[in-house]
Amino acid sequence: MVWTPTFASPDLEQEYQASLADEKIRLTRMVALLGGGLNLCFVILDFWAIPSSLATVWALRGAMLIALAGYFAATRLRGYGERYYGPLTAAVFMIMAAAMNAMILLARPGEAAIDGYFGGLLLVAIGLHSMTYLHPWVSLALTLSMLGVYAASVMLVHGHTSGAEGIVLASNLFVGVSAMIIGTVAQALRDRYARENFLLRHSLQRDVELKEEETRRASYLADHDPLTGLCNRLHFEREIQTMLDEAARNGTEVALMFVDLDDFKPVNDNYGHAVGDRVLRVIAERLQSRLRGNDLCARFGGDEFLVAVAHHGGDHMAVRAAAARLADAIALEIEVRGAIIRTTASIGIAGYPIDGRDLDTLLKHADERM
Repeated sequence: MVWTPTFASPDLEQEYQASLADEKIRLTRMVALLGGGLNLCFVILDFWAIPSSLATVWALRGAMLIALAGYFAATRLRGYGERYYGPLTAAVFMIMAAAMNAMILLARPGEAAIDGYFGGLLLVAIGLHSMTYLHPWVSLALTLSMLGVYAASVMLVHGHTSGAEGIVLASNLFVGVSAMIIGTVAQALRDRYARENFLLRHSLQRDVELKEEETRRASYLADHDPLTGLCNRLHFEREIQTMLDEAARNGTEVALMFVDLDDFKPVNDNYGHAVGDRVLRVIAERLQSRLRGNDLCARFGGDEFLVAVAHHGGDHMAVRAAAARLADAIALEIEVRGAIIRTTASIGIAGYPIDGRDLDTLLKHADERM
């Protein structure tokens, strides 16, 4: 697999960068604490390495500490990992590199800071490659600029171009370039492995989501008619038993309506099953829209539907009115593929507990009265 610094899909790249947000905050705080601590430790060396410019050097160290403190505080900004991390990280590391190069530039001939403080610059470069999520090419460009400024300062200002001093400069540059190459390769490999791991987790998550969706779909189909989305017979049997039990406890009644479409077979014969299926779906929607939230509606099979309505005892006129509303809804015209379809329905009603106390008995009476 050839490593690429970004995903081909912008959405996937955005999702990947968002997944790094918490890690970027953690690394930012670690860099700020480590950088601040090491910077303070270098103060001890200043007395020996650059005694001629202590005030200026400490002012530069103060500037680095302020930049690192601001870097730490920025992690509390909303959206830091996605919006601010890259520019702030590059800026802070360049501030630290500029400060270290300025100390080298300030050193007088013979002071140890000219060669010794290259170690501090090298630590900045190593931290840039090992403790940030900047683009590897961005890190490479920043490191090259650090080393370029260092080489120019030592050669042009301090004149270390030959002899032992030139050898030290060449040695430092060799070490710096080697560290840059190793750091860039390591950073690129880490980025590649992080992306591969992200893709693996993304794929596993997608598989889990698909499995959950399949499970939900299977559960839905186990309880619902795939054509109309209404309850199927098995689900209806469970739900109406709960409704009957509740009616028994509360002393209320349940009306079971058996709805059979009249002469539906000619619709399939004349217009085809696709049109017939569309008609059944429309009728199912109309039935569902005419019922209350606690009423039940199911496709019993073919062109037959079941409706169960709970009501207060003796309110039979309300039940007949509900049945009339269902019949009127079914009788409304249905336009399918330019054809106007008209259907009617026969509705038989049986009541719990007057006509029976179980579904089979109620179904028998409703079928007879249809």
